[in-house]
Amino acid sequence: MYVASCSSHVEGMKILLKAKPSIIDFCYKYGESALYIASEMGHVEAMKILLEAKPSLVDVCTMKGISPLQIATEMGYAEAIALLENYCKVKDIR
Repeated sequence: MYVASCSSHVEGMKILLKAKPSIIDFCYKYGESALYIASEMGHVEAMKILLEAKPSLVDVCTMKGISPLQIATEMGYAEAIALLENYCKVKDIR
């Protein structure tokens, strides 16, 4: 999932998620989720796939407490920021 998130390989992500849905919960060495990685790279299409599959990923932070929204903001990815903010708002409404 890491490689698919880094490269925004959306079809590969869909295949992986279908074959092994639990892979979405995997975090890397320092607690980075696939959504975090996609957010750090600005891969909005990959982010959409991940958020549609599991909206609560928006709240998964690294071991240093950095959220996907924080890293997207730090990197300056406006479209990624807007997407993540929308998911934060939807979560707050529920």
